[in-house]
Amino acid sequence: MSTAPLSAASHATPFTFNPNETGPNDQAGENPLDNHEAKPEKSETAPINLRQLLGNPEHKSAPFCAAVTCPSDATLPFAAQIADTRQCIPNGLPARCFSMSGDGENLLKSVEELRLEPYDDRNPSKKLDQWNKFATIGYRHLISKSEWSTYKKGIDKNQADLLFQNDLKPFADAVRSSISTNLQQYQFDALVMLAYNIGIGGFKGSSVVKMINDPCAKTSYATLEDAWKAWNKTGGKVSQGLINRRDAEWKVFTQATYEKW
Repeated sequence: MSTAPLSAASHATPFTFNPNETGPNDQAGENPLDNHEAKPEKSETAPINLRQLLGNPEHKSAPFCAAVTCPSDATLPFAAQIADTRQCIPNGLPARCFSMSGDGENLLKSVEELRLEPYDDRNPSKKLDQWNKFATIGYRHLISKSEWSTYKKGIDKNQADLLFQNDLKPFADAVRSSISTNLQQYQFDALVMLAYNIGIGGFKGSSVVKMINDPCAKTSYATLEDAWKAWNKTGGKVSQGLINRRDAEWKVFTQATYEKW
């Protein structure tokens, strides 16, 4: 994308968002959970200064700061040597520099929960002895019909971990290709977790991406938090599970706090 990366140095004017501004509602993209943004409601939350949040080494969520560099010619994700996932990198790094951290993977795994035998995702207590399009295994890996013969008798944890890594990659790639501003490691993790749940199409077309790339973008939401937490419905109904999930992701994004509810 052509938008220049945000940094505290390049954007000194505080960001404010007019809650009366409106824009087109996001359309749910490819999304296996039928999870989509809710229509915005009036926010009681003061807008966060995104320009400070994205790359400012003084924001309160970071316990310490240390310089980390990413090769300017890197064509593949560069695993920055970060001593602590919560570490703040002055001015952040481009999204292409990050891979999902161990803390991020562990939180996502705990949310998805490990199952070593095939089950029906509509009814997780139901084990399967024949394939259907909701057949699932591992950390919610959807089993294709061609894979059924491989997974119908179950898997071990090592196989589940490998499936998880393969499933995670396109969502991490989607964050790298969609976000044009600098990030911290924990912000990258939170965005991957969001994309993993709402789908690549939903993520790329979301107000979350628009507002991170351009804090002045016109969307239907007064704050980034509102846009993030609007993804709270499944089957047209608000889901407490999705509310909890969005809250956990938001804490990762803003506080570097990796906690399951």
